[in-house]
Amino acid sequence: MRARREALPPQERARLGARIAGHAWPLLEGAESVLLYAVPYYIGEPPERNLSLYALAPDYHLFFKGFHARLIALLEELFPGHRFAGFVDHSPIDERLACAKAGLGVLGDNGLLLTKEYGSFVFLGEVFCDLTPEEFGACPAKEVQGCLHCGACKEACPCHFSDCASGIGQKKGVLTAEEEELVLKTGLVWGCDLCQTRCPLNRSAKRTSVPFFQSDLLVYLDRQTFLGLTKEQFRRRAFAWR
Repeated sequence: MRARREALPPQERARLGARIAGHAWPLLEGAESVLLYAVPYYIGEPPERNLSLYALAPDYHLFFKGFHARLIALLEELFPGHRFAGFVDHSPIDERLACAKAGLGVLGDNGLLLTKEYGSFVFLGEVFCDLTPEEFGACPAKEVQGCLHCGACKEACPCHFSDCASGIGQKKGVLTAEEEELVLKTGLVWGCDLCQTRCPLNRSAKRTSVPFFQSDLLVYLDRQTFLGLTKEQFRRRAFAWR
């Protein structure tokens, strides 16, 4: 979904300008429009797993590296002479809010974007460009809608939203006894899906049709499997960064 940069809140636009100026591509400071998208990764619920659903396939950054290369090449062919830059995770804006404004989904109480077809089991990304909204065919921002506010996600959260067990499990250094207990409640050695799997809007989430997230799956990581990974295999997993 194409969106207008000016549709973002003033503080977001200011943060956008500040972070774009320090990007490896300083010319992006003239960005006028943004192409937003959600990429589904859900493959269903394996009978036994101890990794977060998003980490079962190889690191999604590897997918987006190739995806952005192909997408930007196509955009440069369609709009010669214009500049484009892709982001995922390191975006200069709040991707969830921007995607909600673009009409891609609603914002859940757990802070995640909930799409109609794939629930919250999606990766969010965007491509900024220097085309004006009129040239790029951008749409006006939509009113941000909320979820059912049923409280299921907060009830399922081991931290009850005072913190995030997934974030705690990715911290540097030794965890406190309380933090270890919170991570153990997730039943996973990496990540936490409890707020997602409990959400009623995720019950009918469609499975992904993207081949990247359907192959080379690792659903259970024990000591033997971990030590059996080569350096290259390890580097291709989402948990390798920590």
